[in-house]
Amino acid sequence: MSVDPYVQEWVAGTNGRLYVPLIHRLTRYPIPEWPLPPDGCGLVLDVGCGWGRWMVSAGRRGYLPVGIDVKLEPLQAARRVLRAHGIKAYVVAADLARLPFRDGVFDLVFSYSAIQHVDRVRATQCVEGLHRILREGGACLLELPNRFGLGRLLRLRLARAPDDADPGSWCVRYYSPSELRSLIGGLFGTCDLRVDCFLGIGIQRSDLDILPWGGKAVILMSEALKTLARLIPPLARIADSLYVHAVRRGSGRVDPESGRRSQLTRVDGSSGEGQEPCRRPVLLPEAARRL
Repeated sequence: MSVDPYVQEWVAGTNGRLYVPLIHRLTRYPIPEWPLPPDGCGLVLDVGCGWGRWMVSAGRRGYLPVGIDVKLEPLQAARRVLRAHGIKAYVVAADLARLPFRDGVFDLVFSYSAIQHVDRVRATQCVEGLHRILREGGACLLELPNRFGLGRLLRLRLARAPDDADPGSWCVRYYSPSELRSLIGGLFGTCDLRVDCFLGIGIQRSDLDILPWGGKAVILMSEALKTLARLIPPLARIADSLYVHAVRRGSGRVDPESGRRSQLTRVDGSSGEGQEPCRRPVLLPEAARRL
């Protein structure tokens, strides 16, 4: 399968600086491993979907993905990529702070390397919108960068970017764990933080085979640190990328950790044992009518 020209050009812009050597050199699509239950179910919204890599990953797990982004060009690329992979999905162009969906529509909301690019006022508005469109018992899993991440400390970027508060800037906003709990847990009532990766943002072990040796080394070190963090929980506090998991209170909880405990290490070190994955089948026409 040939890689779409948009993905070839923007792979580093969407996947991170580790992928700069792969610009116009991709031999396959860098599709990440979906970090949620292996037996997917329900309607999932990918906030800031870009060219659709996480939508493909979700679709392969049985979810019906809906992607939203502020730019038309990546959404057009997403449609091509999804079609090439045979994934049934929908894309929507809209402001992330003004989600154009009815209340309680989605079973699951996911976001990766997207909310970090908007100012904190719009980030709060976005989270409020996510809470509104989730059904009772629906879950969200949002990835955001940690201000105290080891990779960031090594790069000596301890201060906030000068244009951090500028609503027109698309710079990366870093959050401390307490800020994440306030931003998301303050609205949902509670949330927990889990490790995504170390030494950078967007580091995916599924791309080990396509990255050059320098990138391979970073991935292997990140995976080693994730394993070490499960044994020594305080190390999770210096992970560079964190998942924030929260549930809209109600019945029928969908727990993203079920079936994927090896992928998500909680910052507090707990394992979340005893959770059962959602196994309700996806009815595509019915789910589409709910939008």
